[in-house]
Formats: sequence, structure tokens, C-alpha cells
Amino acid sequence: MTEQGRRRKIVLIAPELFVDIMTVGYHGHIRCTEGLPADARIVGHGYDHRRDAHYLVFESAEWESVELGMELPQQEVRFTSYSTTALLDQALAFITGRMAPDAKTQQWIDNYQAVRGMIE
Repeated sequence: MTEQGRRRKIVLIAPELFVDIMTVGYHGHIRCTEGLPADARIVGHGYDHRRDAHYLVFESAEWESVELGMELPQQEVRFTSYSTTALLDQALAFITGRMAPDAKTQQWIDNYQAVRGMIE
């Protein structure tokens, strides 16, 4: 897209999220479930001192054009997080529900179940 026809919005990310990741740690996945069109792509990032928040700049053909020099509108989004164990549990249920696991897959299942409590 050309600079003249920018179709961009910003998504704010609270500093507390980064603090949690660096101090508590994060062993999972975050997915945006609402607010971003399927074609949205990151085209920039930064820090807004007025809002005390980091932000990502997304671009999408679905959004209205924002003229150069105008402040980019904020896009509200909703995130869902998934723990690593929840994702692995879902994969395990899918595998065992669809087929009888081969020897290598069964070994992975046995190993996973043996260490599952140590992952969280």
C-alpha cells in the first residue's frame, strides 16, 4: 500500500505484559481472537509516552485510509492465551481419538505424560 493510502491502526500493548513475561515467565501462546482482519500485517512498532504503552502498527485493506500526518486510530483487540500443556493435551486427545498411535507416537505420549506436571 502506498503511504498516501495508508490503511493503518495501532494496537496498544500494556507494559505490564512485558513485565510479566520477563519476571514470571510465559510458557504458552497468545492469539488475537477479535479485532484484527485476516489480512492484517505488522508494519511498525513503537512506544507512546502519552499512553505509557508499547504499540504495534497494523495495516489492512479493510480499514479506512488515514492521511499522512494524521494520528493513527487505535484498534481494540481481544487476546486469548493458551498454556503449553493445554495445547499438548488437545493434540494428545486429537491423536489418540483419531488413530491408534504408532510406536514413536506412543513413546512421545508416554514421555509427555511422565513430565506433564513439570511443564506448568
